[in-house]
Amino acid sequence: MQYTKELGIFEKTTKTQTSDRIIYLSNKTIEILKAYQKEQLENKLKLGSKWENSKRIFTTIVGGDMHPDTPSQILEKIIKKYNLKRISFHGLRHTSISLQISSGIQAQIISKRAGHSSVSTTHSVYSHFFDNEFKEVASAMNNILSVNS
Repeated sequence: MQYTKELGIFEKTTKTQTSDRIIYLSNKTIEILKAYQKEQLENKLKLGSKWENSKRIFTTIVGGDMHPDTPSQILEKIIKKYNLKRISFHGLRHTSISLQISSGIQAQIISKRAGHSSVSTTHSVYSHFFDNEFKEVASAMNNILSVNS
């Protein structure tokens, strides 16, 4: 969703073909989404005909489409409440990808999940996070060559 003064709130298409993809969610994420869905259903029952029935997962408290700036505003409140380092909402994407890299997930999988057009895009944007992996390859090669010599 995007907002402009001229058009108001509207739905954008994805940037590229690779942006249109299936993302598998962790069990913990699904658990959180189900709790959120339960909360929404309770609100829907309370509001009856006043419920707005948005087709979105994340809605206003009355079931309407959320303003595109709302997630960033919520994140800002969380940052202030817990005195966290400032990060943009889009920065959460970079944090997620960086954590995946540091967890040892293969670059090809991270790249596809992120919707990058190629692994080289992932490598160029996050190259500094791959440094440890490159060091591990050198260490592994050292071990291989030591065993065979």
